[in-house]
Amino acid sequence: MPPMVPPGGPMAPNVVPFRPPGPMPPPQMPPGAPQGLTGEVLPPVDPQQAEKIKAITRIAGGIDLLRNERLRGFRVDIEVDSTVYGDVAQDKQERNEFVVATTSFLEKAMTLGAMMPEAIPLLGRLLKFGVRGHKIGRDLEAAIEEFSEEAAVKAKERLQQQAMQPNPEQMKAQVEKMKAESQVAKDQASIQALQVKTQADAQKNTVDLQTAQMDQQTAAQQSAAEIERQRVENEGERANSAIDAQIKHAELLVKLEELKLERERMGLEREQMHSDAQIYRDEHATARQVAETEADAAETVAEHEVTASKHEANAAKTVAKHDVTIAGHEAEAAKAVAKHETTTAKHEATAAGHKATAAAATAKKAAQKPKPKS
Repeated sequence: MPPMVPPGGPMAPNVVPFRPPGPMPPPQMPPGAPQGLTGEVLPPVDPQQAEKIKAITRIAGGIDLLRNERLRGFRVDIEVDSTVYGDVAQDKQERNEFVVATTSFLEKAMTLGAMMPEAIPLLGRLLKFGVRGHKIGRDLEAAIEEFSEEAAVKAKERLQQQAMQPNPEQMKAQVEKMKAESQVAKDQASIQALQVKTQADAQKNTVDLQTAQMDQQTAAQQSAAEIERQRVENEGERANSAIDAQIKHAELLVKLEELKLERERMGLEREQMHSDAQIYRDEHATARQVAETEADAAETVAEHEVTASKHEANAAKTVAKHDVTIAGHEAEAAKAVAKHETTTAKHEATAAGHKATAAAATAKKAAQKPKPKS
């Protein structure tokens, strides 16, 4: 960074010299401007004078920035293009040498600072002096300066703490006093904890008793609800079974009526067959009488006899078949009635079992409930 120009030295032609702040002349006002409080018209502002005022303001801000100790760690490095791309190996070597030298100095400074805390400010200044001698350490100069200042402040505080430390006897007396106070506080805390525990146990016993009573009431209500539900289900099943039995009984009655009608119809058909057979016999007798005089009537008579025999055989077979069918229907009806009675008995046994199970569950829950603590 190029050195700063001392006060009074040569200055660039575009830099306005800094003047200390003082009473400024009254600004010039343009014609027609409002009057002041005294009634006089303020003079107009000269544009060149306004530019000078702005330049002085900028220069004052720059000087304040340079005087700011917190921002002095920032450096502006201006180099030409020929020096920007330097030797990478040389830069790396310089960095390694800087790190080795700084680390070695810090190790020795830490040892000496632990032995003599009052020497820490001097060691910090020596560290800053050594860092400023390395071009590569300019970026760390602000951080090292801040570290040195903090180390000096901490060393001063440590010396003050050492000076303010009491003697061993006072420390021992304070420790004994603190132990006694701690024991008293501990005893008081134990007594309070015992009281709290006693109250908590009493509250817990009350809550347990109330919980047990509520559990018993809930169990009884659940058992009653379960019994009522099973009773309703059993009644529903019994009603359904009764309705099914009535429906099946009605169906059986209908089937029996149908079988009765079928039997009557078959009886009528059998009578009709007998009547037809009688007619055939009468015709056969007539034909036989006629065939006595005619030779060809013999064959006709034989055919009539064969036909009558077939009709009688068919009628007997049909009657037997209808009898078997009626017997089968009667057997199925008897079997359905027996099955319905068995199902009804099973439903009643199941309802009784559900009721016994609910009663056993209620007794078991009541036996498993914890007894309230006295």
